[in-house]
Amino acid sequence: MSRSFFAATAAALATLATFAASAPAVHAATAEIRFNDLDLSSPDGQAKYESRVKAAVRSICSERPTGSRILQIDESCAAHVRASAEKQVASIRATSRNGG
Repeated sequence: MSRSFFAATAAALATLATFAASAPAVHAATAEIRFNDLDLSSPDGQAKYESRVKAAVRSICSERPTGSRILQIDESCAAHVRASAEKQVASIRATSRNGG
């Protein structure tokens, strides 16, 4: 994937957003993962993207049980966040390939 892909999609969508925890909650948690500055065809770009997804997972899906210093990650939530991120990136790629 080239930088031109990102130039084409940056105008339409510069950020990846909207991750919601899968468990019912009072309000849905969201995170924004920017990727328009990354070349996702390179190993370095992919590693940076994965790092950003992991940070979003920690932000949305972690909790500290009362009296504990250890963060616990809700794995169901984490899977939902990862799937949502990949689905949105795939949608943007498809739009770009189709000239959108």
